[in-house]
Amino acid sequence: MKMRQLGSTGLQVSELGFGAGSIGSPDLPACHVEHLLKVALDSGITLFDTAPSYGLSESRLGAFLGSMRREIVLATKVGYGVPGVVDWTFESVAAGVQKALDTMQTDYLDVVLLHSCPLETLQRGDVIQALLECKQKGHVRAIGYSGENEARDYALAGGWLDVLETSINVFDQAFLGDGMQQVHAQGIGILAKRPLGNGVWRFPNCPAGFHAEAYWHRMLAMGPPPQLTWPDLALRFVLSYPAVSSALVGTANPEHLLENVKQAEAGVLADELRESICRQFAACDQGWQGLI
Repeated sequence: MKMRQLGSTGLQVSELGFGAGSIGSPDLPACHVEHLLKVALDSGITLFDTAPSYGLSESRLGAFLGSMRREIVLATKVGYGVPGVVDWTFESVAAGVQKALDTMQTDYLDVVLLHSCPLETLQRGDVIQALLECKQKGHVRAIGYSGENEARDYALAGGWLDVLETSINVFDQAFLGDGMQQVHAQGIGILAKRPLGNGVWRFPNCPAGFHAEAYWHRMLAMGPPPQLTWPDLALRFVLSYPAVSSALVGTANPEHLLENVKQAEAGVLADELRESICRQFAACDQGWQGLI
């Protein structure tokens, strides 16, 4: 597994990260989760991305990866979900960091992101200040924002981000281009979420659910890629951008995870193919925004 720098944070991460929302369901046996995480580790994955809204995800990462703490990078999100504390306040962020430390049984967090809060919340400033103070206290090594569009752009303009997590895939290219390069030049680490575009090529008919439905319609509008197939090139397309520190893939199926690893190991796309996919998107673009 190739490693990449996470911006100017001083952290190195595997170019394929594990989206741990997939292990949050209580219906998933603990033994299965343990095996899945072992497959991830054995494949060279060092970055694990979670959130308090991902069910049992944080507690399971803490339980199964505790002995590997110094070898892995833990990223989580805050701003909500602390009992007795109003969401999206200074207190909710500070308490959320402490809750994550306790839940994941660690004395520090590598990356903590505000989880897709709206623009007006960012503009108020208190949640950003809370993150900054957590970093100053040494509870968090790097801070940032997870989200899209206007709120993402506002967060980026503030000069406080170490890390940005945002949607990047063949059907979601709004962030690509000069904007991403400027972010990269500022030393901000970029984590690509939904790099597989929800795998919408699996569905013969339009799937239910906003993200899958939107990407499915975009796929139909774009038509097939000029070479290969969408599942063969989707992940490689995202990793073809050096500005991307890691592409986050989530699955509860070890075989699917190994297939993702295999795709990453196949290497980046040739520039000509990557650029043709960008032109394909641009030709069909109907003002398509990034999907949160």
